[in-house]
Amino acid sequence: KQPDSKEAAVALADCERRLGDYDQALALYDGVLKSDPGSLPAKEGKGLALMGKGDFDAIPYDNDVELRAPFCPGGSSVPIVGRSNLKEVWWAPMPSLVAGTEVIDTYVNENLSAVTVEFLCRIKEPACILRIVDRFKINAEGRITSQENFFDPRDVTHPGWRDA
Repeated sequence: KQPDSKEAAVALADCERRLGDYDQALALYDGVLKSDPGSLPAKEGKGLALMGKGDFDAIPYDNDVELRAPFCPGGSSVPIVGRSNLKEVWWAPMPSLVAGTEVIDTYVNENLSAVTVEFLCRIKEPACILRIVDRFKINAEGRITSQENFFDPRDVTHPGWRDA
């Protein structure tokens, strides 16, 4: 059953998403978007739920997207370019590496051309938690044209460095 107000439906969907029930969250977000296609909180939540669900094809990457991240083959200075390359090089190993994520906060700029997501990423091996900020550039069609990860990779590349 859909809650009576859009705000309540988004709040409930956000709770379901945080609990890992992505299908229930998506159903609630879709209910809000059916009556209010422009609902930014529902769009944002739906995107986070789709990412949490691990459905790469549902992420609105542009065909010419660029990704920069410390763990890219060439590091942050050499982007992975193209949706198919991103799927093969970046996304494919994620299920074996990531145990889960927890969104801390999000920010969408005024003209809807950029989104920033701050989150915790639980790595399976070596077991650690990375605090990550992702910045996405969005085109007029709502597609992601650029993504950049910002985080300190030392917990993965040099386990135990904090104890030294």
